[in-house]
Amino acid sequence: MMRQFDVAVLFLAATILSGATASLTGNLRERTTANETLSARNCRSVDWTHVDSRTVLKSVATNKNADYVWALDPNTKVKYRQVIDRKPASGYWASIDGELDTISVSGNGKHIWGVDQSYNLFYRRVRNRDPTKDNETFKKFNRGQKFRSVSVNHCGSSVYGVDRDNNGELLFRDARQPNNPWKTFDAKLNNQIMSVVVSGNGQWVFVTDTRNRVYKSRTQNPCWSKISAGYAFHVISVDATGDNIWAIEDRSDYMFYMSDGGNWEDCNSKYKDVSVSGDAKNVWVIDQDGHTYHTADPPNMQTGDVEEIHCADPDSIPCKKES
Repeated sequence: MMRQFDVAVLFLAATILSGATASLTGNLRERTTANETLSARNCRSVDWTHVDSRTVLKSVATNKNADYVWALDPNTKVKYRQVIDRKPASGYWASIDGELDTISVSGNGKHIWGVDQSYNLFYRRVRNRDPTKDNETFKKFNRGQKFRSVSVNHCGSSVYGVDRDNNGELLFRDARQPNNPWKTFDAKLNNQIMSVVVSGNGQWVFVTDTRNRVYKSRTQNPCWSKISAGYAFHVISVDATGDNIWAIEDRSDYMFYMSDGGNWEDCNSKYKDVSVSGDAKNVWVIDQDGHTYHTADPPNMQTGDVEEIHCADPDSIPCKKES
């Protein structure tokens, strides 16, 4: 026969066990919800806003806050869109004098570099919030060289280019003075380089080679590491810190995303071009029909502190000879 004391002990134990079970179940439920939320916040679940289908484009480039957006149409004509009140669908694509095949915009939006179909290098200064109203034009900047690709950092102080003729050599230029020469970036990469992208802070440089493999290196104490992980990417875009990378696969045109040295994530959608803002909070894409889309709700990003971007000192970039 069970005594009254034994009944009380069993009742107390059951109560404690029940509470512990409820607490454990609650924790599991909270964790599951958190994991489901994390799982949902990948690049496949991004909500894209259709910006414009009237103007057909082939490439797009944006600055730190995505309030300066530049683009190229299939005929290489340069376009500009003024984003009003952070609403990309507002406004329209305005035509800017110039014809380019690739384009790069500094994070502060004041420096535009590009390469035309004849591998000539061009530069344009932006002095007005609406560049259609300033007196600036694209000026040829070759100085006897031909370029495959060009990329500028946030401040406009560091510019990287790929020499078309010299086995795809990677070049660097301190752009603080107009007459500064191009120099060979002193990082050993035997592969022939096809394109280059520099992070906004100027501390990381990314290149693609002839097989569309992607390599990454610090601009100071350079050392290349392959990050394409078996994929072949012909388009890459990085934020100001170099932590968030968007890319388009060459064979399939599928877009991929990688954050803070993680694994590549298949976004399960096809695009022609992609550009991520310096603060990593805005992404612009162009679909297969040349229509533009935008999101201000990208995946969980490693944004770091990008409120104020401090660019790497161009004097500290290692170069081995003048070009």
